[in-house]
Amino acid sequence: GSIGTRCSMASRLTMLSLLLLVLSLHSVDAMDFKGQMYCERTFQAVVILFGLVGFVAGYIQQDFRLTFLFLCAGGGLSAVVCLPDWPWWNRHPLTWLPAEDDDDEVESKPEKKKKKKPAKSK
Repeated sequence: GSIGTRCSMASRLTMLSLLLLVLSLHSVDAMDFKGQMYCERTFQAVVILFGLVGFVAGYIQQDFRLTFLFLCAGGGLSAVVCLPDWPWWNRHPLTWLPAEDDDDEVESKPEKKKKKKPAKSK
């Protein structure tokens, strides 16, 4: 009955999350710092929301397994949304200064000048 439906639904969700994870691994750009902040907040919000809903549903049904399934679904959804480097996490790229050549740095160092001691007058 319902246990078989839940298991097949969980396996479908797992397969979908794995497929999305594999498809998103081709990204070249790395996540920027604001994207990391938004990703972390999104992860926390999804896990907390699913945890609260799961707690209430499990309390009403008097079934801890239901709470656990909600937590697992929240963890899976947050993994699909937050772990891959999706393009929406890279909306604020940093502009870095151009790299200086090492050879130019060595040549442009000023030579140390020796200070001449003033001659003593007799």
